[in-house]
Amino acid sequence: MLVLSRLAGCDAPTQRLVEAMSVLGVSAPLWRAARLAGLADPVAALDQAVAAHLLVERSTDHGIVVAFPHPLVQAAVYQDLGPARRTSLHGGAAELADDELARLNHRLHSTGHPDDTLVAELAAFARREAGAGLWSSAAVHLTRAARLATAEDEQVRLTADARVQARMVRARRRGDRDAVRQLRKQLRRLPSVDPQDPRYRRLQRAEVEVHHVRKLADLTRPGRPQPAWAQLMVKRRRKTLVVCQPCHAAIHTRKPTAAPTE
Repeated sequence: MLVLSRLAGCDAPTQRLVEAMSVLGVSAPLWRAARLAGLADPVAALDQAVAAHLLVERSTDHGIVVAFPHPLVQAAVYQDLGPARRTSLHGGAAELADDELARLNHRLHSTGHPDDTLVAELAAFARREAGAGLWSSAAVHLTRAARLATAEDEQVRLTADARVQARMVRARRRGDRDAVRQLRKQLRRLPSVDPQDPRYRRLQRAEVEVHHVRKLADLTRPGRPQPAWAQLMVKRRRKTLVVCQPCHAAIHTRKPTAAPTE
């Protein structure tokens, strides 16, 4: 509440700048935050936000970068945004994004209805990630695409594809080259998979979940125990982890686990 009280005491341009930043993330270039907030000259607004301890700024070789002093400040501002405002800002952020992953993530948060174009883009991105050997990322984005898809056969195909990608990760970690070859063959057959196909039923039994963290730095705070799943995310420098359902439940209930089954 203290954060929101400080924000409420700021001028309207400052409020717009801080709200735009909450959608862009923990840090962003000042020009991008200003453009999203609709501010031609953001300096005065930034000055007030810094004085109110809502934002910090630093100069880099690429210009001024703005950040929140703590992730909880960003979370408080972001959660206070109404649905319409949040959706509108994510839509604008998608247009300003300078990389495909950020653009897709903002579009995901700005859509209020099924979007076949977005489904196709998510699936295409996931398959490029898989082609680069980033199977965990591929599984995450295929799962997201499946949840947005309207056609049942597309949901089935994307879900099956995501589960094969997750199994590919496990096979690679074991060094099981034969399993990797078999899974690659399965992936090539997936476009024609049918919900009643026994192959899909086998994939369905391999239930997986995607665990997310807001910031990797939260996992490495001094004095905080680091379980196996956290060590794995830090080692890979990724904020998402595809794990089996029992492992995901153990993570959220804070029960001790062995290395997660990914």
